[in-house]
Amino acid sequence: RITDQLSVRLEGGLLHAKPTDVVSSEILHLSSHPTNSYARVAVEHPDFFVRTSWNQSSQSLTNTPLPFLVPIVSVTDTQGRSSGIPLLTNSYDLWSQYTYQIGTAHRLIGGLNYRHNTLSGTEVSGFSQEDRLGMYVQDAWTLWPSLMLNAGARMDLHSDIHPTYSPRVALVYEPIKNHTFRVSGSIAYRPPTLAESNTVVNTTFNIFGFGVQSQLQGSHNLEPERIVSYEAEYQGWYLDHRLRTRVAVFHNQLKHLIGAVTVSPASSTWANSPGVADIEGAEIGIEVIATSWLRGFANYSHQHTNQSITDFQRRGGPSSTANGGLRTEWENGLNGEIAVHYVGAGIYPVRPNFSDFANLGLIPQSAVPDPNVGSYTLVNMRTGYRFWQN
Repeated sequence: RITDQLSVRLEGGLLHAKPTDVVSSEILHLSSHPTNSYARVAVEHPDFFVRTSWNQSSQSLTNTPLPFLVPIVSVTDTQGRSSGIPLLTNSYDLWSQYTYQIGTAHRLIGGLNYRHNTLSGTEVSGFSQEDRLGMYVQDAWTLWPSLMLNAGARMDLHSDIHPTYSPRVALVYEPIKNHTFRVSGSIAYRPPTLAESNTVVNTTFNIFGFGVQSQLQGSHNLEPERIVSYEAEYQGWYLDHRLRTRVAVFHNQLKHLIGAVTVSPASSTWANSPGVADIEGAEIGIEVIATSWLRGFANYSHQHTNQSITDFQRRGGPSSTANGGLRTEWENGLNGEIAVHYVGAGIYPVRPNFSDFANLGLIPQSAVPDPNVGSYTLVNMRTGYRFWQN
C-alpha cells in the first residue's frame, strides 16, 4: 500500500500436478501431466487500475480410447505418438480501466485490454500466435433517483478475424426501496482458439484388419461464436432484509458454434455450425436468515431449447434444476452446511461413430451411448470448527 487509495500488487505461482484427466468424451480420455506458472503485477486505485500478467501451461498429453475401442481406434500426434505429447501455451495480458464521475448523474467507465497468445506442440501445425485488443466504455446514468440506465459498448480486434462489436444495455428501476426491477440485453462473442485454428491430430480406425487414417486439421476461416441475451428480473428484500426473493426470465440465442465436422473419410476440420439455438427459461429463488445462527436458500430454474442445429453441436441439457440448503454457524465455533442439488433428465448429442461401429459389428449395440441421461440428486454435507475468531 503506497497511499490510502493507491496500492501495488505482486503475485506469482507455480503448480505441478500428477497426470489428471482434462477431457473425457464418448471416445477418448485425454490426460495431462501439467506444469502451470504465472506472474502478475497490478497498480490499483478506486478510480483506475493497470494490471499485467503472464500465464504459461506446459503439458504432456496422453490420448487413451475407451477400453472397448482400443482395438479399433488410436489417436496420435504428427509424430505418431499417443502419449508424452508436448503442448506449451503462453498468454501475456495488459488491462487498464478508468472511472470518471461526471456530476451526480453519470459514472463513466472506460478501459482496454491487450492479450498475446502463443501455442506450440506436436498436435498443432507449428508455432502459432495471435493478438487481441479490446476497448470498452460504459455509462451508468441516473435518470431519476429511482431509475438508472447502464449502457456500454465493446470493440474487439483480433489478428485472425474481423472486428466484433458487443453492445450492452440495462435499465434498473427501484419504485420502492428494497424492490428492484431490471431489464437487459447484450451481445457477446467467443473468438476461435489457437487450437481450433491450428490443430493437427491423426485418428486411425482399424476396420477388419485395415488401417484407415483420418486427420483433424484446424481452420483459419472460422467465425467467432455469438450469443445474444435478454433478461428481465425482479429482486426484493422483506422482513428487514431477512428474506430476499428473486425471479428472472431469460432468452439466449447461440449462433456460429464451433465444432469438428467430417469433410471426407480421410479428413475433418473445425467449422461453424450453420444452425441457431434459442434457449429460454425462468429462474426463481429465495434466501432467508432464520436466526442469528441459521441461514437457508432455495432456487429452481427451467429452460427450453429450440434449435435448428442438426450436427454434433446440438445443445443438450436438463430442462429443470433445483437447489436448496441450510448453513449454520454458532458463536462457540461450530459450523456446518447441507446442500441438495437436483438435475433433471436431459438429451445430449452422441457422435455417429458408435452407430457406425455397431452396424459394422465392431462393437456391440450395448456399447452405443444412450443420448437420454436420467435425472440425479446430489447431497453435500460439511461440518467445521472455528478455532480463532479473527
